[in-house]
Amino acid sequence: MKYFWGGKEAMMKAKPKLLPFDKNIQDYDILFIGTPVWAWTYAPPLNTLFSTCQIVNKKIAIFCCHGGNKGKIFDQMKKVLENNQILGEIDFQDPLKNNTDANIQKAKKWAEDIMKMLKKYEKNT
Repeated sequence: MKYFWGGKEAMMKAKPKLLPFDKNIQDYDILFIGTPVWAWTYAPPLNTLFSTCQIVNKKIAIFCCHGGNKGKIFDQMKKVLENNQILGEIDFQDPLKNNTDANIQKAKKWAEDIMKMLKKYEKNT
């Protein structure tokens, strides 16, 4: 039943209430935004975040975890984050069930590659 409810919430682009957080997105230049895949899209709390926080002119890395198919989640995230620079994207299929150590290394290498790219970018500006 929870899959049906979650899928319905995702497809209807629900905006659930978020717990208060004491961070201001405007204070950060680089963001890593991740989500599980719900009904081939991002989880509803991101709808709330995207609609309540101004996210523009940021460097953003996006990632997702899924049980089978990531669908077009990255296209959907890029569309809502269109006024930003997307640094990279990566997905993990059942990361806690499949090749946990390999997924940890995959995530570390991805983050390190992004950081190297940013350092190179800073040197050229």
